[in-house]
Amino acid sequence: MIFRKTIINSFNEYIPKLLYLLLMMPAFTYAAPLVQDYERHEGIISFRPYALANVTYDSNIFKLSNVEQAKSLLGTSQVSDVIQKKEIGLETKVRLSRQLITVDLNLNDAQYEKFNNLNYSGSRENVRWDWVVGDHFDGVLSYNDKEIASGFADVVSSNETVKSNNIIDYQKTAARLNWHFKPDWAVHASYSQEQYENKAAVFSYNDKELDTLECGISYESSKQITTAISYKNTVTDYAHRSPQSIALFGSTNTQDRINITVGWNISPQLTLKSDVFFISLNYPPEHSVRNTDNLGYQLEAFYTPTEDAKVSVILSKDVIPIEDVFFSNSEQKRVMVSPSWKVTEKISVGGDFEYKTIDYLGNSDPASSASRSDEVTRFSAYSRYYPIQKLAIEAAYTNISRDSNTPGRNFNDETISATVVYEF
Repeated sequence: MIFRKTIINSFNEYIPKLLYLLLMMPAFTYAAPLVQDYERHEGIISFRPYALANVTYDSNIFKLSNVEQAKSLLGTSQVSDVIQKKEIGLETKVRLSRQLITVDLNLNDAQYEKFNNLNYSGSRENVRWDWVVGDHFDGVLSYNDKEIASGFADVVSSNETVKSNNIIDYQKTAARLNWHFKPDWAVHASYSQEQYENKAAVFSYNDKELDTLECGISYESSKQITTAISYKNTVTDYAHRSPQSIALFGSTNTQDRINITVGWNISPQLTLKSDVFFISLNYPPEHSVRNTDNLGYQLEAFYTPTEDAKVSVILSKDVIPIEDVFFSNSEQKRVMVSPSWKVTEKISVGGDFEYKTIDYLGNSDPASSASRSDEVTRFSAYSRYYPIQKLAIEAAYTNISRDSNTPGRNFNDETISATVVYEF
């Protein structure tokens, strides 16, 4: 344990500094750019500066169940709003021989038309080093830091919490080593540390730190079949829980996960992948009533009937650790279908349909028969248009509804958005 803590402390102290020293320049990130077909490369250095503008109509900002709940918590029956978002960013890539260093930086701002107490400005900073040494070793060192606004899907307990503008400061430091000891065999080991800090004091009890260690081995046959097995250990600590919460729920838990993966490229058009995993969630002895063991799976099929059309199907069952008054984890079963089609060189369309059931488990009160089950349905569609090089325009629609057996947890929400992205 002392040895592990020494390694972790050294890792967290020096890796971020090393990554920044590798480039010695500022950066902004923006995930999943719309304009991604026209990246500019200049020698061993490439730059991708961009600007984004977005307008979104949200019919149910706080994800409330009905008018009565809205009046009780907000003092008004108006729950819709229009949000204007702006972003600027820069992605820089530097390739030195076989080494690739990527820096993404982003500044973003959101303004609400009605609920302007929710206005916020945020940022993201990602630094990543994809390294290669010799013919058998490669890996990744990365550092991510971003400020994001939390959602409202489960924040309905009081007027104070539902109206709080809660910004979460998220940081992640990670390292991964891959050893290709045979042409078709490889082993890997990785470590990451994640920190979530809620800036609104009313949500500080959700502050947490996750330490994750993982190792595994994989094999890829000449028949395009890939198999892998891995083990992951995650320790979660809640640093700012009150003494009362610690007495009820504890301040730490450990999750062990064994994962077996099989992938098969049946043809150039069809790929299948299956993951089966065992999850064990454990608390200290005084809170062992919250422990749970479960099996999960994820089955994926990717079909490309033509060069311009794709569809993916996912069936999964997962166990997600949570921290609630009664429950320690949720069992989530999901089916999702995601088609996409490049209609012309300048127009593409796509979307997805998802149906999910969520059963909340690990009741911490043996005398209570309380249970919670949700059904969530989500549909989304988008259309993208590239009128000129480096300019993209997107229109999108999303509908999400949740039916719950717990009063006050039902909601329906629609969003309509328009986004413009320009690369300089």
